[in-house]
Formats: sequence, structure tokens, C-alpha cells
Amino acid sequence: LPVNAIHVAFKDSEGYIWYGTVNGLCRDDGYDIKVFRSDIHTPELLKDNLVGCIAESLTGNIWFGTDKGAYVLNKSTYTIKPLDEMRIGEKRIAAIYTTNNGDMWISCFGVLYRYDSNGVYLDSFPIISNGKKMYVVGFAENVDKEIYLTMGTKQVFRIDLEQKRMEPLDELQNNNLTEVVYDITRNAFWIS
Repeated sequence: LPVNAIHVAFKDSEGYIWYGTVNGLCRDDGYDIKVFRSDIHTPELLKDNLVGCIAESLTGNIWFGTDKGAYVLNKSTYTIKPLDEMRIGEKRIAAIYTTNNGDMWISCFGVLYRYDSNGVYLDSFPIISNGKKMYVVGFAENVDKEIYLTMGTKQVFRIDLEQKRMEPLDELQNNNLTEVVYDITRNAFWIS
């Protein structure tokens, strides 16, 4: 790897392992590591080499977020294109999630964007708790296609797609809720 500071590891549908590092996106095929970053040979490839989150679309493309924008890597051509420079631009990407229907969700400070798997903008939701802008830190979908998320506060939120809003659920006793995971065997959510 170009550095030993790995922020995220992700296994795609073909079995490749992808690493988000402070110095680019890396693909490990078990034999070689291919690095995607801006350097002297490709100075305009990425606006920032710090890759903090990775997801795969249903079309098989790798979506990744940096401290200055989101990108889509086409695995057929290994070309990289910035995602929605008008809305996202150089915003820090905190997380990227894929839902079962193929929607791609991107968390920036104060807003959660939703795209289809081809990168077409669908809508966005404000990420606000107690009047403060936040990042989404936990995201999970249940079998009923309901989406629940956490923002590092005492509350869990549910996305109401019909009303296009996030509704807060009851507050929990602990502050700084982080991950939320769906347990299919119990039809329940686990929150850390």
C-alpha cells in the first residue's frame, strides 16, 4: 500500500478488496495492489487523496468519498469521475451507503444526498438534530425497506421517503450513538 494509514476496507461483489487510505484508493486483487490517486502523473484525478468511505453500486461501480468530494470509479474502464460537482463539490464526505433498491446515500455535513445507482440525483434530506447540522454516522435498512440512522446524538432517526423528511424517534439514555445494524434473524436494530 502507498501508506499504512487505512481508513476503510471494503470487499466488492467480485471479491476485490478496496482500501481507503490517506494517500488514495487502492484495489487489492490478491496479487497486486493498484493505487488511484492524484500525483505527478495524474495531478487532476482527485481533489484530495484522503479516502474515508467506499461503497459499491448495483451497477458494479465503486463510489468513494474524500475530504473534498465524492467520486465514482467505473470498474470496466477504471476511469474516475467526480460525482455531482454542483451539489457536492468539494464537501467532506462522511459516509456512503447503498440500499437494497440500488439507491446510493451520501452523508455530508448537514445534508444526506440520495442518488440512483447511475449517479442521477434523486433528493436530499437535512441532517439536523436540536438545531445543529450533523453527519450521519450509522445507517441501516430493514426488510420493510425502512431506513434508520444515527448522528452521534441521543436519538435514532427514520427516513420518511413519502414526506421527504427525517423523523426523530425516542431519545435513548446514552449520548453519542454511533453504528446502527439491522439483525434480520430478530427483525431488530442494534445500536452502539
